Amino acid sequence: MALVYRHITGEYYIGSQEDEKVSEFLPSSFDISLFERLSKKVFKEKDKIARKGIEIAKEKISGKDYTEDLIIQASGLIDESDKTINYLARRLRRLALTIYPELCLRVDDNKKIVEMLLSKEKEEINSLLGIKKSMGWKCQKKDCEFLKEAAGKIKELFTVREIASEFISEKEKRIMPNFSAIAGPSISAKLLSHAGSLRSLAIMPASTIQLLGAEKALFRHITRGSKCPKYGILFQHPAVQGAEKKARGKVARIIADKLSIAARIDFFSKEDKSAELIKEMERRIKDAKRK
Repeated sequence: MALVYRHITGEYYIGSQEDEKVSEFLPSSFDISLFERLSKKVFKEKDKIARKGIEIAKEKISGKDYTEDLIIQASGLIDESDKTINYLARRLRRLALTIYPELCLRVDDNKKIVEMLLSKEKEEINSLLGIKKSMGWKCQKKDCEFLKEAAGKIKELFTVREIASEFISEKEKRIMPNFSAIAGPSISAKLLSHAGSLRSLAIMPASTIQLLGAEKALFRHITRGSKCPKYGILFQHPAVQGAEKKARGKVARIIADKLSIAARIDFFSKEDKSAELIKEMERRIKDAKRK
């Protein structure tokens, strides 16, 4: 009776008084007990179907290859590590400036400064820099220890970055050997992150790959009529960096063409044809630079 009343009125069954209300809607020949039994059976079957659906979903999730997602997240970890390292290293320079002014002004590499602060004493640092008498403040022992501790924490971030880079390189060799051989592990991971998946890269035209990472500039070009971008993430490629400014767009296009082919090979056939693709790419880049 409870199920019948709930089905008709949408309210919960709370007592025997509702039995009379339900009977008003039903013919005298209606078998309420049969209806309740059938309703219970339907609810049980629905529950079984729902549980089976959950089991199938779990199997699909656990059976999926998440290598691409791992590469994307590791690439994000490197980007965040770089931001944190740059910020903390800048603060460390300001801290060390009064004690090691020559070191902070002459050495631009953050990693080298961190390593020197950790492994060398003040006299050794001055000797390496060829300084007989430093202008730096003669710090107390606790001050120098604090600088070393701070440098040690920043070095840990460099270690995390190196581990993530090795992880990306190893995973890319397995799932996208051609693509990573042409673009390099770091650029490949960033392009994969922007595209979302290797499948997306495989069906993506070369012109889109060329402009991945330049979405804002492309939007300004479409909406405001500003200059059209010639490259996005591919600007970081050594071949683009090494080309003259007027030839960089052509070089980026050539690299994008080969990356488009490489992505299709990696996704559909898994053959390693990186040597052929790189050879052809280098030949075309040389021709583009001559023109």
